[in-house]
Amino acid sequence: RARLTAKLRAELLPTVIKSTAYWSVVQTLNFRYVNAAYAVVLTSAAMFLWTIYLSFIGFRRAKSVESVD
Repeated sequence: RARLTAKLRAELLPTVIKSTAYWSVVQTLNFRYVNAAYAVVLTSAAMFLWTIYLSFIGFRRAKSVESVD
């Protein structure tokens, strides 16, 4: 439980901020420059990349978690 709490404290807010920035750019490009027929493809590709990023973040040990061990 201590590891999870430390990980959430260390990673949650920065990840939410990065998510907001990432999806703002993706959706701006999507609505402004992408043909409606390809909008779903772009969003799916962006979601795939974002999921990979979240996987790396999820399995990375937070610096504050290492000190809890």
